[in-house]
Amino acid sequence: MIRGAKILFIKKKSRSERDYIKTGFIDMDYGFTQKRKQIEEYKIEWERIKSTLNITEDTVVLVLGDENKRLDQLCLDYLPNYVLRKNAMRAEILIFNEELKKSAQNKKYGFPFRVTLLDGEVLQGIYYYYCFAFNLDNIAFTFLEQCPYNTLGRIIEETDITEDEAVCLGVYWLRELQGEMADV
Repeated sequence: MIRGAKILFIKKKSRSERDYIKTGFIDMDYGFTQKRKQIEEYKIEWERIKSTLNITEDTVVLVLGDENKRLDQLCLDYLPNYVLRKNAMRAEILIFNEELKKSAQNKKYGFPFRVTLLDGEVLQGIYYYYCFAFNLDNIAFTFLEQCPYNTLGRIIEETDITEDEAVCLGVYWLRELQGEMADV
């Protein structure tokens, strides 16, 4: 249970407010209205980015958090498997680090992809919106420490799970690997 939050049952709350509180994103001491306003701003920002980059249902989006360089590289390596799993036609890679952008642009994939440099706060806002909305199906994040309720970082630090396994199972939810990566 999250400190300060009652998650199991909430009476006389609207459905959206109940769902919002169940996600664990809210800190009851901070207030629902203030967080909801921020989430709505992040949603508007995400819709603007989707429109600008022409992100549709046949596009997967990878947001690299630049907190673990090996994890980010593995996400780039396993991206073709994620595109295949999602039956996507192309990929958008969102990054806020210039060095990582150059590394990503040098990748060779069998599908069209674009690497876009965005502000770190914008990417974090998209992540917070994702934590609340859960309806962003074709998007994957590599943030480890940005959100206090993110378990990916804790799993890597506190268990014997490798970064490879974390990418395949935790980030991309891959059931099997195709092509060159299948032999790794």
